[in-house]
Amino acid sequence: TKVSNLDEVFRLDRGRVITITGVPNYGKSEFVDFLTTTYNKLYGMKTLYFSPENQPLSFHMAKLVSKYTNKKLKDAMLFNFLSYMNHNLLTHGNTVASIDELYLFLTNMTSIEYIRNASKRVRKKDSAIILASQNIEDFLISGIREFTKPLFSIPTHHFLFNPGNINPKEFMDVLQIEEAEFDLIKHPERGVCLYKCGNERYLLQVIAPEYKRKLFGEAGGR
Repeated sequence: TKVSNLDEVFRLDRGRVITITGVPNYGKSEFVDFLTTTYNKLYGMKTLYFSPENQPLSFHMAKLVSKYTNKKLKDAMLFNFLSYMNHNLLTHGNTVASIDELYLFLTNMTSIEYIRNASKRVRKKDSAIILASQNIEDFLISGIREFTKPLFSIPTHHFLFNPGNINPKEFMDVLQIEEAEFDLIKHPERGVCLYKCGNERYLLQVIAPEYKRKLFGEAGGR
């Protein structure tokens, strides 16, 4: 790999299987991308990818090109996407933008600023934004929370599912809920969420049709 510290302890032996494992968000995919692009650049080795978590595919390809060329192509593509989104939300109007896995945007504060500003203005254009993400603590990191805090205060509707392993006080402070409300969702239970709209609170049970349940499987999204 031409990285001396890594080359001292690891080399790619052809004909063998390499396993890379670890908890989420610790850099496994980044390390795999680094290895594949490096071996292609140095030795012409090709890689066949199966990576369902890297969606949309164009963003993953942009990330690989960025590693290969050391140019931030992904950021440029992201800027084009956000510009297109804003144009439809705020110029055409009557548009809904759905952004899933929002935590993936945290590596680019410009994107968070785009989303935050659009969230404040969509109502005037009869548009809406749906934001969905996983662990709230990703948004509470120092240097990031100043940008992301409005994302939790602007929305009219909150659907709060089990928050996972998080400091309860931080969760309650950010989302402005009471301890009794947090207790309703602190234990994982599929489909159960706290719906928050203004001063109203409802405990909901989300029940998917049978055909969708079969598509979801029983592995918690894997």
